[in-house]
Amino acid sequence: MIKHEPYPGSLLAMIAEQRSYRGGAEVGAGLNVKKEFVMLEQILSRANLLLAWKRVKANGGAAGIDGISIDEFPVYLWEHWAEIKRLLLQGTYKPSPVKRVEIPKRSGGKRPLGIPTVLDRLIQQAILQVLQPMFDPHFSESSFGFRPGRSAHEALRYVRQVIDKGFKVVVDVDLSKFFDRAKHDLLMTRIARKVKDKRVLALIGRYLRAGALIDGKVVPTIEGVPQGGPLSPLLANIFSFTSLCGSTDETAILCCLLSKPMPATKLALRIETCISC
Repeated sequence: MIKHEPYPGSLLAMIAEQRSYRGGAEVGAGLNVKKEFVMLEQILSRANLLLAWKRVKANGGAAGIDGISIDEFPVYLWEHWAEIKRLLLQGTYKPSPVKRVEIPKRSGGKRPLGIPTVLDRLIQQAILQVLQPMFDPHFSESSFGFRPGRSAHEALRYVRQVIDKGFKVVVDVDLSKFFDRAKHDLLMTRIARKVKDKRVLALIGRYLRAGALIDGKVVPTIEGVPQGGPLSPLLANIFSFTSLCGSTDETAILCCLLSKPMPATKLALRIETCISC
């Protein structure tokens, strides 16, 4: 357990009092430049960080490689925020490697999970809140995985509607190790189509390449999107840009022809049972 001296005020009060490096004004306030070139200031704005911290705190979770828990984090940030923010604005902030753990999969085997530090979860959540409204409206209407306001039950209702339109065959598709194999260069190219602030692009790139701590050694991440961080689901959806219904990793596609189809009527009964749960 890390011990700290008492600190003045709360984490929320500390963030609320933050000032930007531009003449002491609030972050992003009164800047007479195009919005896309001050995205980093928007990410680090008072309102965005307050909301990000509330969500990170509500989600809880284990500590990352620095050992700092959710409860201990406010003291840490109070003491170090000024320097962290300076590094972020200068483009020299270096994310910590994730702590690699493995969790069992329902289908058997184990799924690798990367636990970021609480600080990196806060920064990722702040990035997510700015990027998601830019990208999510352009995803397919038949995509339900990792999207705000959408659920597995809504995906099942969508499949039911498609069956009612006359599609009779279901193909079950599993994209093996999707999160582990996403190509960074392709992903960054797709992000750059909408994100014009090069500082934000560089920061996302550093998160992708932050590495993972495995058995006491930092292993570089040259591809893939680590599962476990707030930003990872959005990055996965940007990379796939899929029109599959369900989730990115495992989904059902309805089509008209297949040599050995699963009867759609059988699936429909399962769907009705799930929706009523």
